[in-house]
Amino acid sequence: MAADDLPVPGRERPTHYEIVVRGEIGPALREALLPVQAGPAQVQTVLRTHLGQDSDLADLVQALRARGFEVASITVLA
Repeated sequence: MAADDLPVPGRERPTHYEIVVRGEIGPALREALLPVQAGPAQVQTVLRTHLGQDSDLADLVQALRARGFEVASITVLA
């Protein structure tokens, strides 16, 4: 278990998400989304990230949509 994954009193443990976006995300947006891991999957981009709060996920989805990306799916990873 990495130090990042250890529980901190008073703070929720981050939830791991996989977000599939239609189209390829360019390097500038990929850099802005760090520490998100991204890789192309045919005509989609798969983003994997750890987020601490549901509002973080909503903010990420809103930022992607504001840049013209369609979020195809969101999956909570174990």
